[in-house]
Amino acid sequence: MFVGLIDRLVTAVDSLPPSAQPVCWFLAGLGLLHIDSSGRRGVDLPKVKSTYWPHRVNFERLSRSRLDLRLLCPGPMVDQDPLGLDRLRVSIDVLPVRVPAFARALPGPLLLPVFASLVPQMVVSYADAAALMLANVQRGNTMSRHRVGLALPQGMRGRKPQ
Repeated sequence: MFVGLIDRLVTAVDSLPPSAQPVCWFLAGLGLLHIDSSGRRGVDLPKVKSTYWPHRVNFERLSRSRLDLRLLCPGPMVDQDPLGLDRLRVSIDVLPVRVPAFARALPGPLLLPVFASLVPQMVVSYADAAALMLANVQRGNTMSRHRVGLALPQGMRGRKPQ
């Protein structure tokens, strides 16, 4: 259902004349970001792949469109006070956190716990995520047609309440 909804939405906006198409922000998960320079993504890892495959399919559909889009790929989002964009780490197409160098050599099943250990650094507030999107709605800016990562300040970790 989620995949069908995104496909219909993209098809509808893509059918508009280019001058009438809005800048579009979409939301996915951090699994779509490259983990490191190897090009591997969280959605390529065991367990993540079987749960978050719709994000990969939606990203593939977005990539085939002509839209001036941006895809926000945060970790878990929480209802907390915002920290402010000036404090957050923002990345384009890759995780916004430092991945240990040894991780590049790990096969997927062994990379999974490393990937999972990084997630608490990417727990961000809904307000900060929204602020990032609203601050980047200019046509053709540096985030245009990219996946955007968002992380807490260096050394800070968050938690999603159970």
